[in-house]
Amino acid sequence: TLQRKMDLFCSNGRVFREGTELFTELSWLQVMVGQGLVPRGHHPLADLMSDADLAEFLDDVEGVIRKCVNVMPSQADFIQANCAAPRA
Repeated sequence: TLQRKMDLFCSNGRVFREGTELFTELSWLQVMVGQGLVPRGHHPLADLMSDADLAEFLDDVEGVIRKCVNVMPSQADFIQANCAAPRA
């Protein structure tokens, strides 16, 4: 049920998706955050990593995101190339 999904997210930020659901995990995250729900904690498996391993992992994630962002056009450039109204 929706309430169970909300309770799970609020407990530790997790989402569960049935294989036949229309929404993806990302969509459920967007719904929960969009509704103002905030997890009270984190997944217990995160406690199994040392602080150094966690910092290294997060640095790697940041690096991947940075590489992606660096090759993306700015919002203005994207709009100009893909969404701009024709000039009269």
